Amino acid sequence: MAVGPKAIIHLDRLRHNYNIVKTTAGGRRMMAVVKANGYGHGAVESTKALAQEGCDFFAVFTFEEAVELRDAGIEEDIFVFSRSRHETFAEAVDRHITLNISHANDVDALAGFHAETGESPKVHLKVDTGMTRLGITMEEVESVLKQIKDSEGIRCEGIYSHYATADEGDLGYANEQLKNFNNVLEIADALGIQFSIKHFSNSGSVLNLPESGFDAVRVGMLLY
Repeated sequence: MAVGPKAIIHLDRLRHNYNIVKTTAGGRRMMAVVKANGYGHGAVESTKALAQEGCDFFAVFTFEEAVELRDAGIEEDIFVFSRSRHETFAEAVDRHITLNISHANDVDALAGFHAETGESPKVHLKVDTGMTRLGITMEEVESVLKQIKDSEGIRCEGIYSHYATADEGDLGYANEQLKNFNNVLEIADALGIQFSIKHFSNSGSVLNLPESGFDAVRVGMLLY
């Protein structure tokens, strides 16, 4: 019987890479991205190995990926990148999964869920500073922040954005995105809104824009 190709995953090398990146990131909190089955390396196995190295925050794309990690016994913080869905709110509360809000309607949905249940999952607000893929627009920032402030029970722990070109040679556009994000933080501060976690850095910006580290850095491909 013919045997197909195999990929041999060395978790000790993943651990080694993690520690190098953590040192490069200046000791900031690390959010290890393990979406898409850990970029094909095995999400559960990679997450457990990184947790043993002290990583206490993991990111996936879908809610189902987060549930898979919880079912595997992962107890550390888990954040979901995809837009939140009302039907996941209750399970997110029960299983301590942090969700993404990226539209004014998401705030309304969370406020409605809290009104019905008295509970709310932790969430991070995504701002589109120039990636043009997901997130509230710069024009909507102030109104959505006011909406969050005025909505009872919303546990908006964090705020973040995503670079489009931080892994490329010309960092002009990335610097414009960073300027936009800092403007958003100034608006939030003027409104009296404080976020305990601010994150913008991805793999490219950890290397090329260390000044954008904020409270945590998200690292995906660089780990692997």
